[in-house]
Amino acid sequence: LDVIILQVGTGSLNTTQELARHAEEKGVDAIAAIPTVPLLPNSIDDVVEYLKRVGDAAPKTPLFYYHFPKLTNVTFSGVTLLDAIQDKVPTFHGMKFTSNDLYDFARCMDHPTGGKYQVFSSYDQLLLPSLALGGEAFVGCHYNFIGRHGNRILEAYKNGDMKTAQKLQYQTNKLANLMDKYGHPGISKYLLTMVGFDFGPPRYPSQIMNEDQITELRKELDAIGFSDMQK
Repeated sequence: LDVIILQVGTGSLNTTQELARHAEEKGVDAIAAIPTVPLLPNSIDDVVEYLKRVGDAAPKTPLFYYHFPKLTNVTFSGVTLLDAIQDKVPTFHGMKFTSNDLYDFARCMDHPTGGKYQVFSSYDQLLLPSLALGGEAFVGCHYNFIGRHGNRILEAYKNGDMKTAQKLQYQTNKLANLMDKYGHPGISKYLLTMVGFDFGPPRYPSQIMNEDQITELRKELDAIGFSDMQK
């Protein structure tokens, strides 16, 4: 089943609304939006109002909040948004939860709305503990390269094979550490090329790698079993 969720959030509400309308016209399954940056919302009510205005621009399309405090510097917790939004945004369906705050994630999963809103766990390094806290849907950049590896974690957890699930999760985390070393998200372009999708080099200010650096990267990927993770 192919599902297209388009991230339309920008630094301008007007631009975000324009993109939301365009996405709905093109028939996407859902849209997602980060809050406005660098002009940050001052309160959780500002976030709710922002989402309402984005939702009004695409009233027939499910809307997800892109919760990514490390990137946006909008640090209101996910559960605070679920508490505040109630039924104020008719198209609101949940959030993409990109944070390592497992306590906040757990509170979202155990929210009194009782599963009314879907919370996508989007911190690949925490797939396994997210499963233990009730996570059922997952989005992450690593799955572009190692989607089958992620599925094996899900399968091992489902079968109660925690040792295998832990081993696979630790391997995912080694890839995440390596991506941080070489500069995430720019390194993603090189990894995509290595798995057969050449999108060219990343844009500045992401690091442009020379041939020696790419050769070294390949060696480090081999050392963590990157090719096996793709199978």
